[in-house]
Amino acid sequence: MRENLFKYHAACYGTHSAIEAALALARRGVQPQEVERIVIRAEKVADSTCNIADPRTPAQAKFSLRLATAMALLGLDTGDQDLYSVDTIARADVQRLRALAQVEFVDGWSTFDSEVVVTLRDGRELRERFDTGVPCADLRWQGERLAAKFATLTRPLLGEAGSRA
Repeated sequence: MRENLFKYHAACYGTHSAIEAALALARRGVQPQEVERIVIRAEKVADSTCNIADPRTPAQAKFSLRLATAMALLGLDTGDQDLYSVDTIARADVQRLRALAQVEFVDGWSTFDSEVVVTLRDGRELRERFDTGVPCADLRWQGERLAAKFATLTRPLLGEAGSRA
């Protein structure tokens, strides 16, 4: 039980580490409009599972490291399955960041390890690395994330009050 891994995002699990790294960059204050370049590094197995460069459909969106990273940098709720839509894919801010992203594959990293490096307009380069293959040690944070995921899934069916209950 202490080794369980949880899926917080409504996308391929192979994108989750890049999403988490992008979320960490956003928490550090990275403003999407200041981003000039994004490099996503992932273990090479991701090339065959979640490397759809220019997704056009909701299903493809769930298997795109570039799109998932862009959505996370924008602060979108990647745990919401309805986010992965043609409308979201077509958003100008999502398309801009997705187009700035490139994926580099690394040999020898753990399967789910990813690093996101952003270059900002002022020349600064910021990076975060995350491995969703490692169980979370912060159980309070994990509980908060699971509760948020539960709310995202149940709110459309039960309403706000029902989901809280």
